[in-house]
Amino acid sequence: TTMLADLARRLSAGRLEVGGIMRAGEDPHVYDPKPADALLIRRARVLLRNGLHLEGTLAKIIENNLPAGALNVPAGEHPGIAPLESQQYQGAPDSPVWFNVKYFKHCAERVRDAFVRADPAGAAAYRRAAASYLKELDALDAALGNPQKPVLGIVGGAKGSTKLDLLKNLVSKLDRLAIGGGMANT
Repeated sequence: TTMLADLARRLSAGRLEVGGIMRAGEDPHVYDPKPADALLIRRARVLLRNGLHLEGTLAKIIENNLPAGALNVPAGEHPGIAPLESQQYQGAPDSPVWFNVKYFKHCAERVRDAFVRADPAGAAAYRRAAASYLKELDALDAALGNPQKPVLGIVGGAKGSTKLDLLKNLVSKLDRLAIGGGMANT
């Protein structure tokens, strides 16, 4: 997802080339793989994925194209992360780890550890980048957990359906919510 690609860019400390497969607004549950995805996977030294079966049709492409020796990291699979059952796809797990600060901190730690393992010479840089990022997540969690009133939330994007869990979580913490982008028209 774009959230993992952004996380990887933030934690890479400028030492790694980071590429993402999905584009903003694409639903990982129904993503339609493209031939270029296999080429990107073939070049990977570290492949970060959500895990918890969120890759769907990409799972086989990853299996068939990830180079031997490359790290395959399911960032969303951690003992501290409890997957939800998808409301849209009955019986399937849903892993909106990016909507839960505690869960996303686990993802950040897994990504940091993968980068350290893949590039031990950059370990200090990855640890510094992760420490800074984790502090930002702690500040975000504190601000959302006990905000000073009044609180205005601004959310935008192309697809409201992919942000329903986020909106449900935010609405209880906000006094006002402004919605922009394509979401405002759906």
